[in-house]
Amino acid sequence: MATIRILIIDDEKSIRDSFGAHLEDHGYEILTAENGRMGLAMFDSEQPDLVIVDLRMPEIDGIRVLETISRQSPQTPLIVASGTGIITDAVQALHSGAWDYLLKPIEDLSILTHAVSAALEKSQLKKENLAYKEHLEYLVEERTNELAEANTNLRQISEALRQSESRLQKILDTVPTGIIIVDADEFGIVYINPAGARIVGTDPEAIAGKALCDILFQYHNGNLSMMNGRLTDQSERLLLNVDGREVPVLKTTTRTQLQGRQCYAVSFIDLTDQISAELEKEHLERQLRQAQKMEALGTLASGIAHDFNNILSAVLGYSELGLKDINDTQHPLYPKLKAINHAGHRAKDLVEQILAFSRMQEQLYRSVKVSAIVEEVLKLLQSSLPANIQVKASIDTEKSVLGDPTQIHQIIMNLCTNAFHSMQSSGGTLQITLNEVTVDESESAIAMHLPPGEFLRLDVSDTGMGISPTIIDRIFEPYFTTKDKDKGTGLGLAVVHGIVKRNGGEISVESQPGKGSRFTVYLPVAEDEMEKMGDDHVILPRGTQHVLLVDDEKDLVQIGKEMLEHLGYRVTGIIGSTVAMEAFKEDPFRFDIVVTDYNMPGLTGDQLAKQMMAIRKEIPIIVCTGFSELFGQKRAKAMGIRQTLMKPLTMEALSVAVHDALQPA
Repeated sequence: MATIRILIIDDEKSIRDSFGAHLEDHGYEILTAENGRMGLAMFDSEQPDLVIVDLRMPEIDGIRVLETISRQSPQTPLIVASGTGIITDAVQALHSGAWDYLLKPIEDLSILTHAVSAALEKSQLKKENLAYKEHLEYLVEERTNELAEANTNLRQISEALRQSESRLQKILDTVPTGIIIVDADEFGIVYINPAGARIVGTDPEAIAGKALCDILFQYHNGNLSMMNGRLTDQSERLLLNVDGREVPVLKTTTRTQLQGRQCYAVSFIDLTDQISAELEKEHLERQLRQAQKMEALGTLASGIAHDFNNILSAVLGYSELGLKDINDTQHPLYPKLKAINHAGHRAKDLVEQILAFSRMQEQLYRSVKVSAIVEEVLKLLQSSLPANIQVKASIDTEKSVLGDPTQIHQIIMNLCTNAFHSMQSSGGTLQITLNEVTVDESESAIAMHLPPGEFLRLDVSDTGMGISPTIIDRIFEPYFTTKDKDKGTGLGLAVVHGIVKRNGGEISVESQPGKGSRFTVYLPVAEDEMEKMGDDHVILPRGTQHVLLVDDEKDLVQIGKEMLEHLGYRVTGIIGSTVAMEAFKEDPFRFDIVVTDYNMPGLTGDQLAKQMMAIRKEIPIIVCTGFSELFGQKRAKAMGIRQTLMKPLTMEALSVAVHDALQPA
């Protein structure tokens, strides 16, 4: 085992000699320096394992030595041996990084030996903890790579299954009798023949891939597989025609096997004259299942919000820091970073909207300039649409509406996406028009449902395949869609309809098969048209205090540290709440404020805050969270926590929160 080297920095030779001789007798290798300047130079060149330093020395005093070494090498133990007994000197030394404080003269040098031994043991524990943490990070990274590889294999298997289904459809397409082939596991329609499509009221291509329960009304107990071992089952069921008409049928289900895969062949005969009395009950069951789908969507949104907001923190944080570093709008990277930052804010708004939806909360509306959002959507469309689709726009107003920017973006993007899908194979023209109209008795039929006043009118039209008159009255219903499974869920137009209605507007559609469609949206003009615009030159509050920054993700600690240092603060960033608590216990008065994540292993943010305030009651604490139903601003205030911040963090939000929290309570 290598000999431990100790550097003694003292301007008194007798002290250096006595300490050195005593410690050499205990097996340590001794280095000495007669002042602070020489001591720092020797530390840089020799990198000793422990430093003993006096406070009162010429050229560079002991306090500067402590601050320099603790900043360069936090793991190196620092022991002060000073002849001054002033308590403020001891406090200042401990604040500057000293691990222990001994008062000279030391009559019994065993005290020195004990202090050295204890400091070295503490240093070794810190190094072991650091090594263990790095090992854990390596294990996490290794496991992440394994999951990524498993995900790739799963996608390959899914692609192979899709190709197998395609081959099966080609084989069954030659069968002349009316029949539906259903996958026995997922109950998705693999194939429907022309006769079956006529009863359903659509083309075979439009129905392939849909769930059987969307065409034949929900089965009792939810599936086809409960045939009690029989190869054939016959019963009466309801078929839901695409125009909304419920058709009673005599359904015959036969168990079969194609290419080694379990399937069901379902045939049906129209029994219109024998309407089943079960229709209303099964209709209610279908509505309940749809409601459960929406509830599951809300639960999923809440569950992923925390992790997704952490990802957005990295996107917003690094893009914002990049913009601050460049600080030149003419720099070639500036517009790219600005676009990344803008997209991050759009995603942040979208997450907030999903969370509000999942918690059934009201949206916070503000004045929104619709023309700016239309222009943004047009930029996205120009780069993504194929060359055979031409985009035209006419924007004749800069007026605003009262709403949520993300929801207005959803309206425009959903309508444009539907228009694109209708022209995808043949090409055509997508026309977007925005103007201001006054609703009165002379307006069209849609305006009769609106109160008189000023409205923005948005028209999105295409020259695509159009909408059949038999289904045009159902296009705003949830889960109703004529698209293939990989192009839509049936929620897009239903969401648009709901947003328009909640904003006090109306939506209508005009269409002719083969000639295209036009969707018209009316939204009331906002009384206050002054939309809050972002300012790249906002003067952010700054400070010089010492911030303890805690998070369980390394990237977020680094981002927050750079943001705060950019604002002038001194920052100690610590990964993990348990490690942060130990650092705080060692010197509770070292930090002026604590900024901590909420959702962390070991100690959650509120638990960490509670333990810290038990040690130092007045310490300002800010808790950041991506999403939690268990922790909010009301509970934080009750605990004495100064501020709560929602992730992803921006530099502006962080600077204001830290500045406000540092003000006297």
